[in-house]
Amino acid sequence: MKKSILLLFNLFVFTFAGVQAQSLTVDSGQSNIRWYGEELTGKTHFGNLKFKSAAIEVKDGIVSSGSFIVDMTSLTVEDLSGGGKARLEGHLRSDDFFSVDKHAEAVLKITQKGKLMGDSQTLFGALTIKGKEHPVEFSIS
Repeated sequence: MKKSILLLFNLFVFTFAGVQAQSLTVDSGQSNIRWYGEELTGKTHFGNLKFKSAAIEVKDGIVSSGSFIVDMTSLTVEDLSGGGKARLEGHLRSDDFFSVDKHAEAVLKITQKGKLMGDSQTLFGALTIKGKEHPVEFSIS
């Protein structure tokens, strides 16, 4: 009887130990978003954005939820220098694009986890830019 109770206790502990979600905070000082864009002419540009904060929930090795706040004022252009860099950064921050003075943050919330396929997982979320929410689907690995 004593062994049966101990076995049931061990099964109970191990069953629920695997269900616990782990909260992970992204180091916003060491992490960034690399963006890529293309002009109508076909010329491409790239740069970085920084996180204000970011956290994800991982359960059984699968991302189950998350929230990322992006500091739009941190937008940089990395493929240009001098006046070209300053002009493009100003243009992207203007009302023509991201209206950074009015909308200093963009938010991505993971709303649904997708299937794990190999080392990749599909996630679904809501991306809010300039106060407008857009559904998104993306993969992580």
